[in-house]
Amino acid sequence: MVTDIITNNAAVLEKELEWFYTILDTRIKLNFGHECEHEDIFDINPPELDPEKSVYGNLINHYDMNIAERIIFVLSLVPHVRPQLLDVFFTKNSANSMEFTEFGRRNGYSYNGFLPTGETAMFILAGNNLEARLHFKQVFNADHFFNRHSFISLEGTESNESDLSGFLILSKEIVDLITTGSIREPIFGTEFPAKKIDTQLDWESLMLDPFTMSQVLEIKTWIEYGDKLLNELDLGKKLKPGYRSIFYGKSGTGKTFTASLLGKVTDRSVYRIDLSLIVSKY
Repeated sequence: MVTDIITNNAAVLEKELEWFYTILDTRIKLNFGHECEHEDIFDINPPELDPEKSVYGNLINHYDMNIAERIIFVLSLVPHVRPQLLDVFFTKNSANSMEFTEFGRRNGYSYNGFLPTGETAMFILAGNNLEARLHFKQVFNADHFFNRHSFISLEGTESNESDLSGFLILSKEIVDLITTGSIREPIFGTEFPAKKIDTQLDWESLMLDPFTMSQVLEIKTWIEYGDKLLNELDLGKKLKPGYRSIFYGKSGTGKTFTASLLGKVTDRSVYRIDLSLIVSKY
């Protein structure tokens, strides 16, 4: 099953990457005045994707992406699946032996390939057309779904730098879904100071007094039906999303075990946070 998902994802991405290459090649030729088959990149129609065949196609369909959004989407994905497509941006200006500013390159910390930025996206979409640039720049506004859903972001800029000079970052979860069809568990480290915990025991092994058990069952109910209450019953305006609980008691009373069981029976991951990596002892 996993193999089928990956095969379908790869087949769809091949079509999208071929289309993107044509877009990129056309923009480069138009920018430098070379002979070109197309007069505008928007004359090049994207491939039709069956939303049922891949996660990528499903996302395109779900968000009803227009061509500009789709170009930014695939541009942010390219470094993860076919980085050599962007090697053309390493071309230097023969007049001054410098890289072309409009390509928008920034150096990564250890990655040697070309990492696209917001400027890269604007170059592909607008070229030297200032009006088009100002129009397409709105895709990075706070109210756009790229930002609202933590889909694509611009990162790595200082306060005195242009926002568009930030790296074009596609969320790791989206990268995982597009490529493998599932999201990888985060790995413990300084960027994720928490370790996954679980248990081999079942719910029937949980022995609590009636009052405490009723409170635990309340948590379980919210985990299972919270989304339905907020969305389907339209209670989102009155209730806050999520559920915060504090388990307290002496060591060995079952706090960690109870949390692990709640995760197991509701098919949720449970993590123990290492506070020493978050808060200084001073």
